[in-house]
Amino acid sequence: MKTFAADNKVLRLAVCLLSLSFFYSCAARTQGQDEALRIEVETLNKEVSELKEIISDLEAQQASMGTMVDHLDKKGPADNRKMDRDYYDGEETPPSPKVETSDKPTRPENEQGLLAELDTLSAPMLYKKGYNYVTSGEYYKGITVFKYFLEKYPEHDFADNAHYWSGECYYAVKDYQNALKHFNESAKMNGNKTPDALLKVGYTQSILGDNESAIYSLNLVIEMFPGTRVAGLARQKLNQLQ
Repeated sequence: MKTFAADNKVLRLAVCLLSLSFFYSCAARTQGQDEALRIEVETLNKEVSELKEIISDLEAQQASMGTMVDHLDKKGPADNRKMDRDYYDGEETPPSPKVETSDKPTRPENEQGLLAELDTLSAPMLYKKGYNYVTSGEYYKGITVFKYFLEKYPEHDFADNAHYWSGECYYAVKDYQNALKHFNESAKMNGNKTPDALLKVGYTQSILGDNESAIYSLNLVIEMFPGTRVAGLARQKLNQLQ
């Protein structure tokens, strides 16, 4: 009986030891899982915070662009109220030529022949041809080419740049109403020429005698593109107007 009782005690002790071992093992695993879960939650919280900051920045940019679009819709000519959906993807273009001091441009002699040639060109080649006319001072040919481009490819990635250079051509030949129309269109498309286009909106409004709108547009350039070349030019123009 004593032996059986002793064996029974040993058995109970063994069971207790096994139970304790199992308990501590589970506790260790639970603590490890809790720690891993805590680290994962902290990581997710950090990512959520970063995403919130990004969203906040994007909302601020959207609000800024909304201000510009509202201004252009209110101040632009009546036939220039439609918002364009497409935009240029940021490919750099050469700087604007100094069209204000160029020799008097002449109209193309054989415009029909030019149009026939344009019909054979791809969109990039068509755009390049128009730009070459701008830089060579053949502004009426530039107007013809970019008008053809915009009629054939109104939603092309180059459309905002085509509007901008159309504006430069009209500006050079002193057709300021059409220049303002195309500068407005380019600015509203939120592409790589938006800063220059908005600056030229202010310049053109000033030439047309609408100094109030010009001052508003130039201040908008400074507000939206601080520290840039166009902001410096806008400030110089403002000093002349005020």
